[in-house]
Order: sequence, then structure tokens, then C-alpha cells
Amino acid sequence: MTGKFIHLTISLVVFAGLSLVLVFLTSKSRSQAAATEAREAAHEHAETEHDHGSPQEHDHEPGDPDHDASHEPVGLDELSQIECEHGIAILDCDECRYEVGVAKLDPALADGLVETYRVQAERRVRNRLTVTGEIQLDLTRVTEIASAGSGRVESIHRLLGDVVRAADPLAVIQSSDFGQAQAHFLDVQAKLHLARQTYDREKKLSEQKISSQADFLTAQNELATAQAALAAASHRLRLFGLGNEQIEAIATADGDETFGQWVLTSPIAGTILEQDIVRGQRVDAGRTLYRIADLSRVWVWCDVYESDLGALYDRMASTEDIEAEIHVRAFPNDRFIGTIDLFGSQVDRKTRTLKVRLVADNPQGRLKPGMFVTAFIPLGECEQVVHVPATAVLSDEGAHFVFVRLTDELWIRRDITVGHRDKGMVEVLDGLSDAETLAVRGAFMFKSEVLKEKMGAGCAH
Repeated sequence: MTGKFIHLTISLVVFAGLSLVLVFLTSKSRSQAAATEAREAAHEHAETEHDHGSPQEHDHEPGDPDHDASHEPVGLDELSQIECEHGIAILDCDECRYEVGVAKLDPALADGLVETYRVQAERRVRNRLTVTGEIQLDLTRVTEIASAGSGRVESIHRLLGDVVRAADPLAVIQSSDFGQAQAHFLDVQAKLHLARQTYDREKKLSEQKISSQADFLTAQNELATAQAALAAASHRLRLFGLGNEQIEAIATADGDETFGQWVLTSPIAGTILEQDIVRGQRVDAGRTLYRIADLSRVWVWCDVYESDLGALYDRMASTEDIEAEIHVRAFPNDRFIGTIDLFGSQVDRKTRTLKVRLVADNPQGRLKPGMFVTAFIPLGECEQVVHVPATAVLSDEGAHFVFVRLTDELWIRRDITVGHRDKGMVEVLDGLSDAETLAVRGAFMFKSEVLKEKMGAGCAH
């Protein structure tokens, strides 16, 4: 009997305790609800009193991700005009700043915790033709240096792969043919000097009626012959690559040591692609010794299928130049630009393709002849696209957003519309502008700040 009494007493005590707890929780919930209603009423009263924002801004809280206008960038000046319920600028209020999606971080801390990325808008063509091809030399910038005479190689100054400038010495060849050309030039130059003296004398005698007209005409003919012989001798020296100054210097040269030594020079600036000459080698006239090309511009020959020619011709009819985007496997993250300048004259019977030539600038020399390329030829209008690192994109309840730097210490949440993802980058279709700075590492700190109301850390007033 005593045990039943004790058991009944304990049950009553437990029931009474649970009832008290339930009453306490219900009272607390009602108090919190009342406080929330009071805060909302005060906030609406402050907005009405200060008359801030448009009617649409009264319907949506600043920074509300469900607001359709959230993709429209809000500037620092506009945010600076908004006052919070405490009567101060909302950007300066540590309790209300999150309401407009703004977080604050000391710049000294940001340097070590936040990594940034500068937005760069790129051009993308809505419709484009993908073709493949191969890089080749621009034949208008290639020269082959052949021996103008026979001889023996004395020394080598430039080797395979060297970059040379115009008129740079490549090699020195001791050539009997060049020596004969020098000797012949000196001989006809001396004859010309004598013929000119004779002509001047006969002309003077003829004017004084001392010499006959026949003697004067003979002297005149010999002068013309000597002049022609000198021009031919000079042309022969130019075949060895000599310029006018070098030819004139032969007449005053007094060193037998350099007689017959032909200095082979480069006619253009470029890179030595082929070298078929070594020291002590015997060379014959007509033999190719060097092949030099200017690689600062190259040709890209692409294959376009016959079925795609119509769209390509229509595109060419609508503009003067068509710039294609060129990609090579050696540099997967880089793109090069080429301009179409020539269509082939016939379609290949086996592949049913037509050769199309692109001219591409190559100032750094990264495009090498023989490289396989993929080219994208635009067929439609271009549009601006933005790609950002995937680490910069955060999400909350299905909404995607990033944090954009307003000042050195203020960052604002910016809702975005994302597209496809590829190789750690995300396409942003809407919400960002060119040259804006994003947080790509450490943005979770800003997210915690602007979402603190959801986490139960909002204003307690």
C-alpha cells in the first residue's frame, strides 16, 4: 500500500513539473513573437518617417535573394543614403548592415584570409563554325640563302635556331668567285676612270676645233661602255649580298687579308630554321646554306566542309574581316586570333573540304609551324560573357551569389544567374559587371555575416 502511495506521489510531481515547463515555453514564445512584431512595426514606421526607397523597396528587404531586382548592381553611393532603424547610415551599423547584404572585414585581416579575382568579360559568338587545321610558315616572310659562288667556309657566326636581325653576319666564306668579282669590279672601275678622263679631254679639244669629231665620238662611246661594265660588275657583287656602301668600300680597301672573303649576311630579321653549312666545308654555287623565317606572323590553313561554305560566305558578305579564335594543345588556356584572308580554289575530292587560310600574329613565337589547331569561325553576332572561379560562387536556398568588394573593408552580396561549369570556372549569365573584384577564397566569412539572422544572431532590439 505504501509503495502504491509513493508511486502515485512521484507521478503527480513529474506531471506538475512538465506542466510548469510547458507554461514557461509557451510564455517565452509569445514574448518573442511580440518582440518581433514590435521590431517590424518600428522598422516600417522608420521607413515611412524618413521616406527612403521606392515602393518596390518597401515591399522587399534590401539584399532579399527572392527579390527579382537583386541582380541589378547597387552602388556604394546608393547604399550610403540608406539609414537603419537606429538613425545612422546602414553601412555604419554593425547590427543592421547585414540587411542590405553587406559584410565588413578589416583590410589587414582580408590580406591574409581573402583571395580576390577581377572580373573580365570576354566575347563569345552565339553561332560559330568549328574547324581544324595546321600552322604553316607565312611564305612572304621566308627566305632561303644560297651560295652565289663556290668557296670554303672560314667561320660560322650564327647557328640553327638563332634569332637574327637584318644584315647580321651568318658566316664567312673564302671564295675565288667572289675574289674574281672584286677584281673585275676594280678593273672596270679603273677603265671607267680612264674613259672619263679621255672623254673630258676629247670634248675640250673638240670644242676648240683641235680634235676631230670622230675622236670625240669614240671617247664618248668608250665612256658609255665603261659605265655599263661597272654597272654589271656592281650587280655581280650584289648577288653576293653586298650593298652600295660595301661595294664602294671595295675600291678603298687596301688589305689583301680580306680579299675574296665573302661575308654571308641575313637579308631579313627572323629565326634560322635550317642550316646546311659547317666550318671548313666546301660549298658550290647555288647550294642553299640557310633558311630563315620571320615567325612573328604565321599562316593557319584550315579545312572547311563543303556543307559549311554557304554560311561562311554569308558571314563574309556581312563584314570586311572575320576574326577566328585559334586554340592549340600546347597552350590550352590561351587563345590566338587569326583573320581569314584567302579561300582555296578547289574542294578536295576525298575529304570534301576547302582550304581556308587565316593570318595570325605571333609576336611571342609560341605558334610553331606544324602545330595542330582548332579554330572557331564566328557566323553570328558576338556577346559578352563572364566566367569566375567556382570557389567564388556560394548558394543559399537555391540562390547563387558572390561577394563583390565595395571598399577596402566592405563587401556586398550580389545575386547571380549561373550557366555551365567547366574546369573550375562558372559562367555568370547575369549579375556581374566587367572589372568588379570578387572574393574567391574566404567568402564563407561574409556569408556567415549576412545570413546571421537565419542563424539566430540578428539584432536583439
